[in-house]
Amino acid sequence: MSEAEGQLDSRPQPRSGRGRARVSRATLTRAGDPLPPWSKAVFQTMLGRAVRGGTIVKWLTGLAALLSSLATPVGLLAADATQPPSVDAYIHPQTRVRLPDGRNFNLVCEGKGTPTAILDGSLSQWSFEWRAIQPAFSQITRTCAVDRAGFGFSDPGPLPRDAAAEVSDLQDALRAAKIGGPYVLVGHSLGGQEMRLLAYRWPKLVAAILLIDPGIEHVSKRLSYPPGYLKADFPFYTYCFQQAVSGKIVPGAKRAPDEDACADQPNPARPIADQKGIVAIETRPSIFSTIMAEIDSQDTSSSAEIDAARHPLGSIPLVILSSDKVHFTADTPAGVDSDAFYKAWIAAHVDQARDSSQGENRIVDGASHWIFNERPDVVIAAFREVVGEARHQLTQALAR
Repeated sequence: MSEAEGQLDSRPQPRSGRGRARVSRATLTRAGDPLPPWSKAVFQTMLGRAVRGGTIVKWLTGLAALLSSLATPVGLLAADATQPPSVDAYIHPQTRVRLPDGRNFNLVCEGKGTPTAILDGSLSQWSFEWRAIQPAFSQITRTCAVDRAGFGFSDPGPLPRDAAAEVSDLQDALRAAKIGGPYVLVGHSLGGQEMRLLAYRWPKLVAAILLIDPGIEHVSKRLSYPPGYLKADFPFYTYCFQQAVSGKIVPGAKRAPDEDACADQPNPARPIADQKGIVAIETRPSIFSTIMAEIDSQDTSSSAEIDAARHPLGSIPLVILSSDKVHFTADTPAGVDSDAFYKAWIAAHVDQARDSSQGENRIVDGASHWIFNERPDVVIAAFREVVGEARHQLTQALAR
């Protein structure tokens, strides 16, 4: 199935701590660039300040950028729904820096203004996940989308690929790229957990946080997953890894009885060079090995690391957007009560919001795990809100 018919540009997604959600294709085309076949599966796997060194000029510039952004940039997404968003920045290295151990790490940075927003995506995804909404964010302030190790143009990292390892990579990359704080942290799914860990480590460099249906710790226990549920797709990813190593992945081709192809066919509306660039990135062996490594640590070291680091974050602006009940429970695992399933998910998000005295959890009607695809208006408004509040708090701090 092509991207134009309701899929993302390539490979399928793991079930990442949430459940096997099957979101209707009609809702996934709203931003003109839907989700991959196995992004259904990753959704399924994952669910599972102060000012330091800033100048008044920088903050006046940031305030001017905020005022100039008041015209809702949703128009960027809706201007021509028949044309998929540009992917040029995502299929070529951008801000690519060297980590202390010699590995390369890539970020895709756009826009101007402060504070800089760091965007970290879901399990199995790279900076490409933000392609439809990053331009709108970048009209409000500078943004940098992350290629975690093993994805996009970042080299694979050593095991384990848990939250601590991936956040350490990001901290080193921000230093190497000379992208200073304070930061607005934006995380989706797995990226939401990693942004929280970064905030616990660097609280004085965090100006605001926006979490989009973030993952939760100890997801198997809290959502009452059946035994082995998180790793149920490992045989599929092992097969895809082997096919990638031998160069045999054919976009769109499925192995019976798999529901998904290792890589989907890119949107045929894209230029041929863009299609080839997307497929080249998403058929690399490191994609599949890293997915399994990230899943493998979810209920173990990643959860333990976040638990150990967690502490109150004062009055940092914090908004958590959650998918609605209809979408979330569409594929509740067999034997699990759907009401209890959703209640546990929302309770975890409410608990995360308690990290800040300004924390708030909001359920987004009409949205699945991929809120920025189905309700970009809500996500952009929340982003503008937290950036504006961060600027307000920072200018107050400068005035004192």
